[in-house]
Parts: sequence; C-alpha cells; structure tokens
Amino acid sequence: MRGQAMHMLASSPVVARGIPNGAAPHASRRRFASLLLGTEGRHPSHGSSGSNSSNRTDNSNAESGYVAGASPAGIPAPLWHQKGQLQQLTTVTVTNHEAPAKSSSSSSSSDSTAGASRAAPTAAVDLRSDTMTKPCKRLRAAMAGAEVGDDVFGEDPTVVRLEDCVAYLLGKEKGLLVPSGTMGNLIAVGAHCRRGDELILGDKSHIFQYEGAGASALMGVSYHTVRNAEDGGLEVADIQTAVRGDDPHYPRSSLLCLENTQNLCGARAIAASRMAEMCAAGRHAGLKVHVDGARLWNAAVSLEVRPSELVSDADSVSVCLSKGLGAPVGSVLVGSEQFIYEARRLRKSLGGGMRQSGVIAAAGLEAVVNNYVRLSEDHDNAAALASGLGALRGISAERSPGDTNAVYFQVTGMDAQAFVDALERDHGVLMGSGYFGGSTIRAMTHLDVNREGVERAIEASRAVLAEAPAS
Repeated sequence: MRGQAMHMLASSPVVARGIPNGAAPHASRRRFASLLLGTEGRHPSHGSSGSNSSNRTDNSNAESGYVAGASPAGIPAPLWHQKGQLQQLTTVTVTNHEAPAKSSSSSSSSDSTAGASRAAPTAAVDLRSDTMTKPCKRLRAAMAGAEVGDDVFGEDPTVVRLEDCVAYLLGKEKGLLVPSGTMGNLIAVGAHCRRGDELILGDKSHIFQYEGAGASALMGVSYHTVRNAEDGGLEVADIQTAVRGDDPHYPRSSLLCLENTQNLCGARAIAASRMAEMCAAGRHAGLKVHVDGARLWNAAVSLEVRPSELVSDADSVSVCLSKGLGAPVGSVLVGSEQFIYEARRLRKSLGGGMRQSGVIAAAGLEAVVNNYVRLSEDHDNAAALASGLGALRGISAERSPGDTNAVYFQVTGMDAQAFVDALERDHGVLMGSGYFGGSTIRAMTHLDVNREGVERAIEASRAVLAEAPAS
C-alpha cells in the first residue's frame, strides 16, 4: 500500500507524467517522499476503488501550515491554506502542448521517468559537477507551457507556486526565486547585515571560497573564517570565540553562515542535531543564521529526514534547483515574510528581478516533485564509484559516513591534471581537478550519469593508470 506522500504526489498532474501507469515506486523512494512532505507513517483514507484525489484529507500533510495575509510587497498570499495544499503548490499549469509520450525504454536519454538516470551508453560521462545536468523533455514541456506573468510585479503564478512550495518544504514563511545560489547567499548577507558588519563562516565554505568575495565587494561585509570540522560543521567553541566584543574598534558580528551539504568536506551531510547545535551557538551570541543549502536536498535524503528538520533554527536558507534536481537554472531563498520583503528589494538592486520567469519556475517545480526522491541513486552511484576507484592501484579514494554524491580522490605516480586530461581525451570521461592545491580530483554523480557510466569511469581510470609512464 502506498504511503500518503506518494499517493499525493502521484495524483498531481506534475508527477503523473513522470510515473508510468501502475508502477509502484521503490520502497526507499516512498520513504524519502514521505519524509519530504512530513507524512511518514500516515496513509490516506481510501474510499471505493474509484476514489481519487478528492478523497484525501485536505490538511493531511500540513505540518508547518503557515498562513499569511497579504505580504508587505503586495505578493499574493501563500497557497497552502487553500484546499489541496502541496498539490496546488506543485501543479504547473501547462497550455498549448501535449504531455510527452512515455518512453518505452528506461535508458532513454530524453524521456526518462523520475527514477531512471538518463545517460546513453555512448555519451560522454561528465562527472565534473552535478550542475552538468540537462533538463529532460518533461521539464522542457513544462517550461514551454508554463503559465506566466511579470514576476517583478509579483504576478507570475508559477513563480508564486514554486516559492510557496519550497518555503513550505523548508518550514519558512515565504520564498523568493533568484537566478543563482550565489545571488541568494549574497542577498541573505545584505538583508541580515549592515555595511561594516562581519559574518562568521567556515574556511571551506562555498560563500568564502567560490563566490567572488561578493559580501565584501558588494555589501561591505567582511569575512571572519573559522576552521571547518571534518564533518563539515563548525565547532561551537570556534563560533563563540569568533564573535566580536562590543567595541567600536571592531566590526559588528551579525551573521553566522553554515553550509549543508558541505562541498569541500566531501559533500558531507550534516545531521539535524549538529545543525541545531551550531544555530544555537549563533543565536546565543545574537547572530542571525543563514544556511547555504545548495545541496540541502541531498543532505535530507542521505539522513532520511525532512528538509525542514535541517534548517528549523535558521533565519534564512538558499536551495538550488539546478544541481542534482536537474532544473536548468535557479535557486530559491526562503525566510520570514519580512526577510523576503527586504530580499526582494535587494534582488532588484542586483539585477536579479526577472519578468516572465514562470518558464524557469515550471522546471523547478517539476524537478522538486519528480527528482528529489531519486537523489539516493546518485549517492549509491558515488559509493560505487569510490569503491571501484579505491580498488585501483595508484588511487586513494575513501568514503565517509554522511558522504552524498561527491568522490574526492588522489592519484599517486601521475600528475592529477594529466590524469584528468587523459580521461577526457582518450575515454570521454570528465572529472574536476585543482582541488586542495591541485592534488585532489573530484567526481560528482547526478541524474545524467547512471551505473553504466560509473563503470565506464572506473574502467577508464584503470586504463589511464595502466598507460601512464613509469615514474
């Protein structure tokens, strides 16, 4: 018997196109979907055999249940207080096209269902990043037929659905679609801090390492880094020590930024209890807390918890749609109603206000609903890749508890860049190089790389090592 979450998801027009008729989802997918919606262990009330979605209890999945009036910016109120809740939030209105025909083969690279990775056996195996995912025909069809309006005026209904859906899933009041996670993080810094303030973050954090020093360059906010622990988090004592005293000689400590999963610590998922501990340390010191959740979806799947459980104590969260979820572009920043009101103003000043962006939001909705529950496949593929690479002489690849879809490894007896170049040139396998001073290589699994692609990467690595000149 299907759990309530899959019953609700499968009855949505968005999802119905992605699940073959009569196909029962894998048990782990049912569990992840129920965790996503907060419905684990509860089941729908079934009527006669002809019952449909109208037989569901309307408020069966309303855990956060936030109901707002009109926002300060005049944006339509969130939708989940109306009947249907998440189904309404995730229903993309599609016009002027027919739903794509279902593929007869699960290996199709363009018409795959939510549960099948899409890489064709002869295609290049691109493991440089999960940003390499390309939208399938299902997402493209949703984009082509999306109901749109002017989002700068708050009038794009598909954008509103996406923003409310993500805010609901993360337990926050409001959401804001932004072009990128970098902009989402930058807006959060600007909304929480004044010019001349200081933010505290990990020395391996994406905000510090890879976002062009935007906080200082554009918001006038300086960085105070502390060491990332092995699990990707920050030690409470380090947070406490980093907070400045109340002295006019010092910048004001105003914001703590966390990251989950932590990319440079192995894309490691950080447990809810650890997140709560760090948030509490920040709050006790009077700091606001922002979470860079670019891969928060992966963390929740890995830990088998609802995404909201990982960020319940955070003031704001940015999540990405274009990595493992497979949407072509976009992130969503969530927080309180007042925070999003300020964030909307900053988005405009940064040039991030988009017009008929329901075209983007439609793909994001499809990706959240259909591709979230399959992220565990990417984690399994990463584990298989780490195991296969680690068995090769000349490669050191280890897997730690909490690792998700990234494999970091070193090559001995051969230059790392030369190894990566040979993989691409001779075998059509792409990986990332230059990490940690250039000695470390990264391979990241995603929905465009299936298990056959993983095996190709392992065999290609074996061949490159065998062909390398003796040192």
